[in-house]
Amino acid sequence: MVSCASDKYDYNFKSSHQALDFYHTYLTDLKLESKVSSKDLSARINEWEEMRDTVLNYIRKDSSYTAHTWLSSSYSHIDDFVKQVFINSAVSQNYTLKDIVLIKRMTSVYAKDEEVLAARKEAEPFFQHLDSLKPYNVSTAKTLSMYRSFLSESKNSGMGSTPELKAYISLEDRLFRTFLVHFSDLMEVSMPDITGNTTQICNRIYQKATEGKLNAKEVMTYMTMRTNRRLIQNAEVCIRDMKSKPKMSPVQQNAYFWVMIQPFIAPDNLGMTLLTDKQYEKVCAMADDIQSLDKRGRLGDSNGRLSKINNLILKLYITSL
Repeated sequence: MVSCASDKYDYNFKSSHQALDFYHTYLTDLKLESKVSSKDLSARINEWEEMRDTVLNYIRKDSSYTAHTWLSSSYSHIDDFVKQVFINSAVSQNYTLKDIVLIKRMTSVYAKDEEVLAARKEAEPFFQHLDSLKPYNVSTAKTLSMYRSFLSESKNSGMGSTPELKAYISLEDRLFRTFLVHFSDLMEVSMPDITGNTTQICNRIYQKATEGKLNAKEVMTYMTMRTNRRLIQNAEVCIRDMKSKPKMSPVQQNAYFWVMIQPFIAPDNLGMTLLTDKQYEKVCAMADDIQSLDKRGRLGDSNGRLSKINNLILKLYITSL
């Protein structure tokens, strides 16, 4: 493949035919070495994204793009083949979870978005302050009671301003961390009311942003960073328990496994960019911990399970591009 460090491609197309020929030539010349670092693969994906967007935006200006299907179908045909080359390369190299989070973070469409980065920087002190609020020192039963009461009250509250949104996130975070203190005791307890009420509250917050009653940019920033935080907190507790508890049932191992890898699966492009630098380092450290647990056979008795999941995560991610 043409080096990412080379001069920019000449995108000065004279016709749609030339643009498609250019993209087809790129496909023909596309070759990925058998060993490509995650950083290099990320750079090449970014280069490909720039090229395909440029070609697509050009041919969309052609009046025949909507009048006939040959332009769009030709582009899609080439694009699918290029995407498959990247998928084949990714799944053949045994990238780790740490590689995956780097690839997803570096190739996010928001990675260099100044507005998003500024919003993250502005919100970061608020989330750092949450760490100073210690979990409540209460029993498991009391934790559930407090959590349920809080969600019930929040469903009926106004939530009509940014301060109210922050107050909700702050108290919810403290209760959630209290919940995590009793995580192992609550792992098999069904709590559809807590899950359902939380979903309703979040949906209402997004609805208020859609209606202009809450600042949409702030809602997206704070709610995404809230989700990132919860994913990491959940995974940390599971990793801690997996390290400290020598015996677990296969059912519990499986449940813990899926919680642990959520920070590598769930965040979308915005979520990856809104990970703070400290959180990114924490996720990378968790990746090493999970890899270590896998080597010790603590993730279940399925041979090569983590490697297969890593390949699936990357395949799904590149397919979504």
